[in-house]
Amino acid sequence: MARRPGGVQERRPRTHPDIPRHLRRPPAPRPESHERADRMIGSITEIATCYVDPEQADVFKAAMPRLAEIFAKASGYRGFSLLEIEDDPSEFVMQVRWESIHHHRDLFRGSPAFTEMVDLLGGFFTKPARLQYSREVFSTDDAE
Repeated sequence: MARRPGGVQERRPRTHPDIPRHLRRPPAPRPESHERADRMIGSITEIATCYVDPEQADVFKAAMPRLAEIFAKASGYRGFSLLEIEDDPSEFVMQVRWESIHHHRDLFRGSPAFTEMVDLLGGFFTKPARLQYSREVFSTDDAE
């Protein structure tokens, strides 16, 4: 340890000070605990904002029944919907319901069904889809 004026010892950092703390020692992955938490709280929804050539929009929409068949092969799949953005004919929002993030991220993405999905939809996208996960915290039914 170096000594500062006045005899006070100066502690040297254990790691390089330019490395942010969150990058020094990454936490160990704990997929089992995440999966357990997902099961306790409820399902998640994968929200994929997709950008499609407007001239191909009708063909893209027509591919959805085949996509439903592909998703049905996946463990933890609970259903999906496709929303068309009224203000932008090139933008769609796909909402895919999964039992847990683990079922989508780890199981589906590593499966042959994922490859089938990419083969089916990949040619439609004009730029990469924006992907997010959500969990419903509040909902109402339509008022009658």
